[in-house]
Amino acid sequence: MQKCPYYHLNYTSMDRRIVKTFAEKLGNLSISDYHGLRSPGLTCFLNSVLQVLFMTENFREAVESNCSTTLDQHLGELFCNLERNVAETHSITKHLGIKDVYEQRDAAEYFEKILCQTNENASKVFKGELMHKTSCRKCRQTNDSRSLFWLLPLSMDASSRKSYNLAGKATTW
Repeated sequence: MQKCPYYHLNYTSMDRRIVKTFAEKLGNLSISDYHGLRSPGLTCFLNSVLQVLFMTENFREAVESNCSTTLDQHLGELFCNLERNVAETHSITKHLGIKDVYEQRDAAEYFEKILCQTNENASKVFKGELMHKTSCRKCRQTNDSRSLFWLLPLSMDASSRKSYNLAGKATTW
């Protein structure tokens, strides 16, 4: 049996060094371009809203370019942190008056609460306009009115277990 001429080298120490170097390099790599939120208690309802706001580029830009409200400043700081790392939500939960972080809340309620407290350019990203048209059958007189909304409640058939696609539904609604 022939021996390896390099057998005298200490492969064990070399392997450990390579593995350590490799692990350090992997540790510095970003697996994803996105980071999550670390928040207290059961505030996943708020995390969902904050992630949607962060992923909406127009909203994020409007908040970062015009920090006219205290909430804009908190959101701008959160978004800046989210671009680089896992971010904390403590300042926003405090600003929104969430005292019991172990109580589940409604995401839509906090979405609207945040939009009410951000600058106008940021909140208008999500603003829609609903037009109501009322017509009299007898005299044929019509009355038009418009109202602005951030949330549009849609009734869904609870018995249907199929996926529901909203694309194109807004025009028929």
